[in-house]
Amino acid sequence: MYFEEDRDKKAEMKKTAEDKMTAFLENLSKIAEQNGSKYLVGKSFTWADFVVVHFITQLDDEVKSYTNYPSVMSVFDNVLNEPKIKDWMEKRPITPY
Repeated sequence: MYFEEDRDKKAEMKKTAEDKMTAFLENLSKIAEQNGSKYLVGKSFTWADFVVVHFITQLDDEVKSYTNYPSVMSVFDNVLNEPKIKDWMEKRPITPY
């Protein structure tokens, strides 16, 4: 999608990504709500939380619609506020990917 030059194909790819992301976020939201919205699995930070937050942060801003899902935002915020994650995010080098 990032490197596609054909405008029609790029628009189609964006629409597909948005549709897939909406379904993904709806399912993720249900999981987070069932678990109390702090973490996705159990009562503490796990690799599942880390992987999902990493995946979302890698998305293009135009596709990143997780802010419409409060339970997903709660997990996102909790992960980014984990002490070691927060420290890394503040110190890490800025890269394009």
